[in-house]
Amino acid sequence: AMPAKGKKKASSDSSESGSEDEVADTAAKLKGSLTLDSKFPVKVSYCGAIVNGEVCGVPPEYCAWMGVKGAVPPECKAWTSSNLPELAAKLGWEPSAAAA
Repeated sequence: AMPAKGKKKASSDSSESGSEDEVADTAAKLKGSLTLDSKFPVKVSYCGAIVNGEVCGVPPEYCAWMGVKGAVPPECKAWTSSNLPELAAKLGWEPSAAAA
């Protein structure tokens, strides 16, 4: 006899990977342990340092792309240290004497 339409398969029959029950179990185990380090909406800051006569203008995490051979320009480190000290600390940029 054919099973009735819409009837759910017996759980012993769900051997394929990622069955609904398996996904639900995994989601239940992970619930509360996963957190995003970002809060939405995300606030993006842009570097205001003047490098070679132009405003850098990228998020400080990307200042290295504006420098020579991937080095973060000292102007960017100084600007970020004085304007965004928490981000500078997170990036490991020491407040520099160059900002004087």
